[in-house]
Amino acid sequence: MLFNSPEFLLFLPIVFVLLGTPLHQNYLNLVEAEGWASYRDRLHFIDSMHTNVTYLAFETLNWPDSLFKDASHVNSRGGTTLGRMLENLQK
Repeated sequence: MLFNSPEFLLFLPIVFVLLGTPLHQNYLNLVEAEGWASYRDRLHFIDSMHTNVTYLAFETLNWPDSLFKDASHVNSRGGTTLGRMLENLQK
């Protein structure tokens, strides 16, 4: 049934943003190239197939350690920095 699937959301008049948050270089160094390519390609594919979906790929931004809580999560300063970046995209 369509109403029980994520595809139903694509028919709503809503813009969806797939946000790839910044990842620390140590994390990126551990990710297998094939898995990373598959992840990135899938999100780009979803973005290209639907006019109401936008993928913002910030995973590989080269941020200093001071903006990370750990290798795969930004801290409050990183969140504030990311929020400003998103706000600037709207201008």
